Amino acid sequence: LALTMDTSGLLRFEPFVSSVDLSFWHELCRKKLDIFRLSEEPVPMNAFFNLASSVDSAARLALTSTAFDSAAKPPQHHFTVPGSLANFNTVEAFKNLDRKALLKKLADGIWEDIESGEAERDPSKLARWALTAFSDLKKYRFTYWFAFPAITPPSEKSFTTKAPPTPLSEFFAAQLGSVTEALVSARETNRFAFLIKKVGEKVETGDLSEWASFWTTEPEEDRVIAIATPSSSAGWPLRNLLVLLKHKLKLSTATILQIRCDRSDVKNFSASDVLQVDLFGGEQWSREQYGVVGWERTSDNKLAPRSLNLESTMDPTKLAASAVDLNLKLMRWRLLPNLDLSTVAQTKCLLMGAGTLGCNVARNLMSWGVRKITFVDNGKVSFSNPVRQWLYTFEDSKEQRPKAPTAAKRLKEIFPDMDASAHEMTIPMPGHIVKGAEAVAECKATVAKLEQLIAEHDVVFLLLDSREARWLPTVIATAQSKLVITTALGFDNFVVMRHGLPSNESAPLTSSIDSSAPHRLGCYFCNDVVAPGDSMRDRTLDQQCTVTRPGLSGLASSLSVELLVSLLHHPLRGHAPADQKEEIGGSTSTELGILPHQLRGFLSYFTELIVTGHHYDKCVACSAPIIAAYKEKGCDFLIEAFNYPQLLEDITGITQMKEEAADIDVAWDSENDDF
Repeated sequence: LALTMDTSGLLRFEPFVSSVDLSFWHELCRKKLDIFRLSEEPVPMNAFFNLASSVDSAARLALTSTAFDSAAKPPQHHFTVPGSLANFNTVEAFKNLDRKALLKKLADGIWEDIESGEAERDPSKLARWALTAFSDLKKYRFTYWFAFPAITPPSEKSFTTKAPPTPLSEFFAAQLGSVTEALVSARETNRFAFLIKKVGEKVETGDLSEWASFWTTEPEEDRVIAIATPSSSAGWPLRNLLVLLKHKLKLSTATILQIRCDRSDVKNFSASDVLQVDLFGGEQWSREQYGVVGWERTSDNKLAPRSLNLESTMDPTKLAASAVDLNLKLMRWRLLPNLDLSTVAQTKCLLMGAGTLGCNVARNLMSWGVRKITFVDNGKVSFSNPVRQWLYTFEDSKEQRPKAPTAAKRLKEIFPDMDASAHEMTIPMPGHIVKGAEAVAECKATVAKLEQLIAEHDVVFLLLDSREARWLPTVIATAQSKLVITTALGFDNFVVMRHGLPSNESAPLTSSIDSSAPHRLGCYFCNDVVAPGDSMRDRTLDQQCTVTRPGLSGLASSLSVELLVSLLHHPLRGHAPADQKEEIGGSTSTELGILPHQLRGFLSYFTELIVTGHHYDKCVACSAPIIAAYKEKGCDFLIEAFNYPQLLEDITGITQMKEEAADIDVAWDSENDDF
């Protein structure tokens, strides 16, 4: 509130600051080529601003591509302000423009609106603006200067207030609920300025044009004029409103409600305040005595135009990249200041599987700004796929196109800036016999390629149909200490889990939320005491296909990507300990929330469970004996495991454990023979 006035009571007005979106310049180029051509006549357009909140100081006037559309509505909770664009054909014409004359012309337009009553019918015209520009369409370079004309009192005169602003809650103490409703309504209907009067515990509102009939016996200090305020100090549009109140309505003082709103709580107007402004009631000034100011200053406070070089961004592909990132940037600007979009964008993701899960995971990764996605799949698009797997079309199924390359191509069609690639590959699996020199050579080449792909990526998503298909990527990723996220579906249930990584000396042994949670988390196979085998043999049609409820894949895919993004915001990344379920509103280990180990969902009950699984020292995929054998013997060990899955149980000690368990059962039976 102190920013509104200085110690002498002089009102301090915060000038508008232009904020021009890249899409505006792109649209200007198109309009210049197709419509404006050589015309330099001013073009009417609209800008918009948002209400200030308690922490704002800059009054930003924003222009987007919609500025050229007179029927376009402003973004939610924003106010429209009319203006004009004069786009010059040469830089010389731009430089030689008589800016003093143009500013006077703009002020004359405001005066005409004040004296004709048009400003009372449409108060937003009091905040009119003008943009002058020169556009070099060959190099996509722009030189521009905004004018925000403000009519000023005669020399050595300034509007003052005798007391600090009164908070909204204090001035309307008895009518707070009613005035809040009125302000919400005004914001939703783009009501720039209006009248308010107290009527018992309620308030009534009216248009400025109703001044004479709206008031009855209210004293002048209770005749409130509300105005949308884009800054934490007195708003720039208020200057011309005060001129209207003095010159046209002949007020000696004005009671001004400056409307501000908390953007995280759209019904919180606590930053609003009420000013009592002295309008020099004993003096009458002619129109000629007033002055005008308003050319925008640069960031270093100089009166000079601004320049912009968009040669690298005006290409449609690059413009699309900027637009795609907009929502993420808004999240960071308004809600999550520590959101690390750069890390997310640079994360290279390997998707093992390009089916229903692969398509949905890719979509969510793109939405989060991930730009490197590689698909691995050996399937063809079938007629049943397109309705569930959004990256494919009927034409793809008719031509039986390979899934992985088709998925990568479709990502680039949706967003050309994607680095999407694909590899058609059948993953070797335990229980799927590798025989003959040709098969062995092909298997070794596939393993080498898979090792290379995992090494080149940061995260591996296991989105495969069978248990055994997940084994080899799990072994390789564990050996390379790569983060793995597994997503698996049942008919009406799913599991999303991150694989535990080998110990990291810098990682704590326990979670900050649950002191009982061990650091080393289990992988997908850590809960099993059976080696993976050929699960596809002797299966009926319904057993061969992954039959799930249609909505399940979207839920599981979204959670797997959100889990990844949350992990990227923890300082330990994949080594982060597992959190347990917290009460909503409780503390979380990252700004985005908690970091569970596993999420198990049950769609029939619309329920999700957070589960933590410990690393198993006899795990057939990530235990030390398996990783040691893989590192020592490489593909020879893998081929032996493919042909004889029982080997995995032998190496880890599961076989011995089962034999010892059987001996215990036999001994127990022997001891009980007498009974």
